[in-house]
Amino acid sequence: MPESRARLDSVQDRHPWQIGADIQFPEVAEGGAMEPVAGVRDNYGLDAQAVRLAPGARLMAPSPAGTDGQYLVVLRGSLIHEGVQRNAITVIFLQPGDAAFELQAGSSGLDALVLSLPRQGAATATAERAPNTEFKVWQCVLCAFVYDEAAGLVEEGIPPGTRWEDVPESFTCSDCGASKSDFVMAEL
Repeated sequence: MPESRARLDSVQDRHPWQIGADIQFPEVAEGGAMEPVAGVRDNYGLDAQAVRLAPGARLMAPSPAGTDGQYLVVLRGSLIHEGVQRNAITVIFLQPGDAAFELQAGSSGLDALVLSLPRQGAATATAERAPNTEFKVWQCVLCAFVYDEAAGLVEEGIPPGTRWEDVPESFTCSDCGASKSDFVMAEL
């Protein structure tokens, strides 16, 4: 690490991050739940979600759209991935353009982390555009879900202030799965 320090320090918009606390997984009687990890979120798109699933339960992970990628880390139990039960500890990486990942717990349930990597320069670019420009709202024509540029979709890795044209083409509606082309600008 010491020999790499100068190179790390030269990276533009680098915002090193660490947390030193135990992760609290959501309590679930049956099925599954996902909750943000306390203290792991910033204005650059960094996000972490703790997931707990009962055996065989399914849950959609946040979309990697608007991130620089996403890690899924199986910490306890197992995950069914591509038809194979993957036991802890398993790490899966999703590219920013990949579809949202359906989590399916194996026979012993699942405790996992979904870690979204911030987009390099996203907060800087957003901050440069935001001050004197009105944000728009886009609505899904199939289910009426609303994407507000001012709010973004932080839980899906899209930081506040992200313009619709900067939302990846692979974006899908959080409620119904419709494509980005199924959204229209809404007059409120």
